[in-house]
Amino acid sequence: MDPERAFRISNPCAECGGTGEIEIQRGVDDFKIRACDSCWGNGYRVISEKYPSASAAAADFPHAIIIEEERR
Repeated sequence: MDPERAFRISNPCAECGGTGEIEIQRGVDDFKIRACDSCWGNGYRVISEKYPSASAAAADFPHAIIIEEERR
């Protein structure tokens, strides 16, 4: 059995700062707010990595919003 387990790690999106929205300037005083393309508007990016424990994953991703073990 593999000693490392798979974890889903949710990090704040770097593109929108975790808001899920970005502001686009269309003119001097014309701005439009739209959903972030990088995180699909949810404010975070999810990756899957293998670690021996959740605390080991948290050590590598100190700004993670959620760290949860993937179910098989």
